[in-house]
Order: sequence, then structure tokens, then C-alpha cells
Amino acid sequence: MIDLVEHLRRQTDRYLYLHVGVFGELDHLHHEHRQILDAARDGDAAATAELTRTHLATSHEFILRHLIDHEAAQAREHAQGTAHTATATARAAGGARS
Repeated sequence: MIDLVEHLRRQTDRYLYLHVGVFGELDHLHHEHRQILDAARDGDAAATAELTRTHLATSHEFILRHLIDHEAAQAREHAQGTAHTATATARAAGGARS
């Protein structure tokens, strides 16, 4: 059982790092975890399972949205840098001909 808990902890550490280290967003995590814990303490297995599924799905969506937005921002920055370099090169070439 301890090995299972250790394994699960290692698997979830990366998501915890993303939420805390990258997003800095903890409020919704605390709320969702509290709901899951309360349902488990109440012995409501169906609610615990549903809240856990919802938590995993929203966390997945949150992380995926961040990664897609981050990738798009990097692509825009790269495109702007490439356009700026091309403009500067063209100006320099035009000035060399004068």
C-alpha cells in the first residue's frame, strides 16, 4: 500500500508543480480537494468518484489550455521576431545600395 501511495504521489507531483509553480493558482484546487474529502468522510462513494472525475477533467483542461496558449504565444513571438529581422535586413540591404 505504501508503494502505491508513493507511486501515485510521484505521478501527481508534476501537476502540483504546474498549478503552484507555473500558474500560482491554488484556490480552486483547495475547494475541489475539500469537496472530495468531505464526500469521502461522509461515506458517499458515488459523490467522491464524481467529484474526483470532475477534478481530474478540469485540471486536465486547465493544464492543456495553458500549454496551448503558451505554445501560441511563443509562435507569435517567433513570427514577430522573424518579421522584424526580415524588415531590418531589407532596410540594411536597401541602404547599402544607396
